[in-house]
Amino acid sequence: METKKDMTQFDTFLNEIRKALTEPLPGTRSQSKMAPPHRPIELRIPKQGAYVRDSAVLILLWPDGDQVSTVFILRPEYDGVHSNQIAFPGGKHEINDVDFIATALREAREEVGINPETVTILGQLTPLFIPPSQFLVYPVVGYTTVTPVFVPDPIEIKEIIPCHLLDFLKHDAFTIQDLKVGEKILPDIPCYKIGKRLIWGATAMIFSELLDVIRPLIRN
Repeated sequence: METKKDMTQFDTFLNEIRKALTEPLPGTRSQSKMAPPHRPIELRIPKQGAYVRDSAVLILLWPDGDQVSTVFILRPEYDGVHSNQIAFPGGKHEINDVDFIATALREAREEVGINPETVTILGQLTPLFIPPSQFLVYPVVGYTTVTPVFVPDPIEIKEIIPCHLLDFLKHDAFTIQDLKVGEKILPDIPCYKIGKRLIWGATAMIFSELLDVIRPLIRN
């Protein structure tokens, strides 16, 4: 149960994040920290005229006692490049979405049942291009003041993974290891750990920028 002190601290933290997201972002400097060895050259946004599929993800924060929580999802196994991977709720921009915030909120509602009316937007992070799927991802950061009741889409979501945000600032939350993806072994992949699960690739690169944004706020 959140106390008045917890909520005050949460509100202060949110205000600091909101302000930090209006200032110049660390961008590719942060993203590249979690990039697989073959990836840094591909961090740039594709040239005008290149085939790109716009998309957006929602990084949702909420108070959890004296902690701040966020949520990841586990994609099901399917015949695609992001099969069985951990991600943020999100997906492809649709023609009826007025902007990428609308895309992120719509996808979060469809995938995990987050009510857009309960979410307040704090800002956005640096877009990230994902070459294997040709997605240009716009990360949106928002918060809710109540613990979400998740309703996963049974087709798109294998598992919902809530976790404490600041746990990822601990030294042992980071690892580099070989990963088996399909029939391939990818060597020396930077990862974040959630228990026995690993966050890597585009999701880790996006998350790395958010962590770099909030790290100075925690120190202060």
